[in-house]
Amino acid sequence: MKKLRIAQIAPLWFDVPPKNYGGTERVVSYITEGLVAQGHDVTLFASPDSQTKAKLISPFPNELLQKIEGYLDPHFQALNLSLNADVFKMASQFDIIHSHAYYFSFPFSEVVKTPTIHTIHNQLPRGRDTENAVMKKYRNLNFVSISNEFRTHFDLNYIATVYHGIDLQYFPFNARGGEGLFWIGRAAKDKGELGAIEVAKKTGKKLKLAMSIRKSTQEYVDSEVKSQLNENIVLVEDIRFEDTAKYYGDAKAMIFPLEWREPFGLTLIESMACGSPVIAYSRGSIPEIVKDGETGFVVNPSESEHHGDFIIKKTGVEGLCEAVQRIYSMSSDDYEKLRANCRKHVELNFVAQRMVSDYEKLYYSLVK
Repeated sequence: MKKLRIAQIAPLWFDVPPKNYGGTERVVSYITEGLVAQGHDVTLFASPDSQTKAKLISPFPNELLQKIEGYLDPHFQALNLSLNADVFKMASQFDIIHSHAYYFSFPFSEVVKTPTIHTIHNQLPRGRDTENAVMKKYRNLNFVSISNEFRTHFDLNYIATVYHGIDLQYFPFNARGGEGLFWIGRAAKDKGELGAIEVAKKTGKKLKLAMSIRKSTQEYVDSEVKSQLNENIVLVEDIRFEDTAKYYGDAKAMIFPLEWREPFGLTLIESMACGSPVIAYSRGSIPEIVKDGETGFVVNPSESEHHGDFIIKKTGVEGLCEAVQRIYSMSSDDYEKLRANCRKHVELNFVAQRMVSDYEKLYYSLVK
């Protein structure tokens, strides 16, 4: 089949790929570089310090982007709208446009002939009625869900589900693991860092928290997280991407007591790729990503919030603690088998090559 001219639109926040934490931008990088490797003519619209083999277009200097404090910052919104306007002015130069830029692309994609798909990386509905109103207005665009459960979040025209994938060269397998628990994510209560601390304290296990801290969350971290640190509970601030594999691989298990409906959870497959099983609440996509009893344990958050009949019958923190104790009480042979299962699960289902192939097939189905 003919090679395609493809536009990839990233949010103008972090570089592609991000130097530290940043799930969306890392997925955009995997897709972009994978498409280039397949011989497609790819243009990436992203921040100027992004690293790519595609053609990079970024109309704003980094000094300007560094002034952005959050996604609700009006400067962030203005710059993203301007960038998207530039992309769609060039629409005739592309066979397909793939946007990861959320609602910034919506109105433009309706007025061009070039087919456009939108991958939404954030939970829906949003906490603001204004954003939800925009989603409803443009619900008939071509949307891609990143998990099947994600389709239940909002009534949109989902044309495919494409699971995220990772490049395994960055996540070497560790057959034995270590002795402590690990948690990683941005500082936000919905990611479950406080729950991870509670579980570590109740079970007496060591815990490392690899946390991405932004200006808007610094006060929360100082007041609610750092106050609970001790010799067994350690905070690793703004972990570098190249260091993440060591932390994943050296963990006994990753603990993920999230408080929201996780759309996918890239850290889950990164952890399992390195061999470390995942213990997580059953919210959102978790039961699709983690195989209960085979690559970790899935726990119902409460007696009133059940999402499945899982091996651990206790709920909430008690259930998480039981899962931790089960993993720590495994024989060395059984535990090493668990870690091998984790790696195999990712190899079969969550590699970047598969994700790129899925998107490539979707592009061809839309290009006339």
